[in-house]
Amino acid sequence: MDELTPWADHWCKWCGDQLPIDRDPRRLFCDNDRACHTAYYNDLRAERLKRARAGKTCKQCGATFTRQKAHAIYCSRDCAVKAGHRAVSERRRRARADSCYIGQSV
Repeated sequence: MDELTPWADHWCKWCGDQLPIDRDPRRLFCDNDRACHTAYYNDLRAERLKRARAGKTCKQCGATFTRQKAHAIYCSRDCAVKAGHRAVSERRRRARADSCYIGQSV
């Protein structure tokens, strides 16, 4: 029995084509100019990024959303604008409260 025979029934992990009998037993992909290898690992990367972006909670409204960018913290432009308006009004309120004590003895 040939030592490579046990691997004769292996298939490419991406396209499913049968791998040649005389191949290196560690080889997982066929010879399509590394197209199968590249496509397989690109797909793995895309899935990992998809999982990382899913299930985030909006800081403004509390809704669960899938981020389009890694640093997104709001589910929509509306929530981002509302959060910005809220932050501005908070700063103004604090400034007014602080300015009331200027010149007054406490």
